[in-house]
Amino acid sequence: IHKNGDHFSVGYLGARCIFHVLSTYGYADLAYKMITKPSFPSYANMIYRGETSVWERFSVPGKGIGSRSHHFMADVSSWYLKAVAGINVNPECNDPDKIVINPHFIQALESVQGSYTNDHGSVTVRWEREKEKLHVTIHVNGDLDIVLGESLKSEVCVVSYHKK
Repeated sequence: IHKNGDHFSVGYLGARCIFHVLSTYGYADLAYKMITKPSFPSYANMIYRGETSVWERFSVPGKGIGSRSHHFMADVSSWYLKAVAGINVNPECNDPDKIVINPHFIQALESVQGSYTNDHGSVTVRWEREKEKLHVTIHVNGDLDIVLGESLKSEVCVVSYHKK
């Protein structure tokens, strides 16, 4: 990745998992950088080129892009929910009401908010930087089983948990 100017060079399947894998192994900041780089290829490059949807493929400027509404390449949105907001639903694939909250605190971001709703309730996670502390607020409505992940057990995290 670094030899490629911190750009990704993957196909369809790699685009669905590269950012999740990087975050799992401690490189969430690099994943964010790759997604938001204004230069080609990146998701942000699509925006800078005037697009309002996700293309079928990352294409060199001036070349064909295929479909201009290709949901398969939009899994990057789940990365934001899972890695950045830290909302991991049913991580062991055996309890759809179990949610592990484990955000990655991306250095380039000052605050993040994400939410998830299913038939049994909803959860909203917000984190923000304030001086040397990370303030994390978790609001839960309903009968969801919330588990706090390792990232929230740091001495720099101040966690507020509200359940109705």
